[in-house]
Amino acid sequence: MSLPLILVLCTGNSCRSHLAEGLLQRALGPGYVVASAGSQPAGYVHPLAIRAMAEVGIGLSEHTSKHLDEFLTRDWILDGSGLKQTTTARICLIPISSLSDPKYFEL
Repeated sequence: MSLPLILVLCTGNSCRSHLAEGLLQRALGPGYVVASAGSQPAGYVHPLAIRAMAEVGIGLSEHTSKHLDEFLTRDWILDGSGLKQTTTARICLIPISSLSDPKYFEL
């Protein structure tokens, strides 16, 4: 059985979702795969996100902005209440759209 995937979705997949991806992967460890994607990927990871995560020892410099279509080949159970297990997939939805987008901050 493949490891459960936690996919953090955001519109641009340039900042907030990468921050969440890095923090979740560190917190959950190797028993989970954490990824991030967007509905309208910006095409880059914001330098502030990379810098902020580097300060806490999490590297984002190799991250790329991805479209959520890259993950549609998996079977999904979409449920915002937490992890749900089936024979094919486990995911957790984490809403982050209410957070201010740090890409508008200046270095």
